[in-house]
Amino acid sequence: LLECRSDEGLIEERRLFFQTFPFAEIDYMLFRDEELLVRYVADPIFWVNRWVSIRVEGGIRHRELLLAAVDAEFNKPDGEVAWYYPLEVRPVEGVCPVEDDYCGTLERQAIEVIGDGGMSVVIFDGNEKPLEDFELYHVMVPKAHGYHLMACDDVPYAWVSAMIYRP
Repeated sequence: LLECRSDEGLIEERRLFFQTFPFAEIDYMLFRDEELLVRYVADPIFWVNRWVSIRVEGGIRHRELLLAAVDAEFNKPDGEVAWYYPLEVRPVEGVCPVEDDYCGTLERQAIEVIGDGGMSVVIFDGNEKPLEDFELYHVMVPKAHGYHLMACDDVPYAWVSAMIYRP
């Protein structure tokens, strides 16, 4: 539940819902009364690419990433360089065999998360993992795949669903 200031200075309440399995428990009391920057990008095509990030905007933890989620054909919005800062997130190909699919040949992929110190960890699709080396971030990757050969023209060539959050 967020209390947002409108352009007129009024306080409006907004709720953000993230459906996760397993359950992602975030201790919101750590950020109570903090000013947060919430960014949501939606890009509709035949499908809708969606990205959201939530950061602490002020105080000691200025610009700290609290949550970033993607459900899109690309891991970050077009033109964004530091969507996951201080982390870098990228898809990893070549980790699973290519299989036939109703639209062509599909390869399951993984997601690599790289910290600002250069350490990295790879999370395969369908998995979740804590990242103790990166200030206790946690990553869930329900889906990550890409087509090699595509016979359909109404589905994306690649897809990634993932969420990174501070528990």
